Amino acid sequence: MQLINNSIKLKNAFLLVSLVLSGYVSMAQLQSPDQFLGYKLGSRFTAHAQVVNYFEHVAKFAPQKVKLQY
Repeated sequence: MQLINNSIKLKNAFLLVSLVLSGYVSMAQLQSPDQFLGYKLGSRFTAHAQVVNYFEHVAKFAPQKVKLQY
């Protein structure tokens, strides 16, 4: 059950970032989660490292809007 809850949280985080950025960032260079992962978000498990990699990708192309803190 914990794995399902974590998966839902990660999916929600992806969706939130996508929605927030959709109005602010040129999509020419920034990939959607589906494009970045190579599969439809929510269709299968996404490892934590892949989530972190996507957020790093977003921060690279939208540094004025996204700041990662570790």
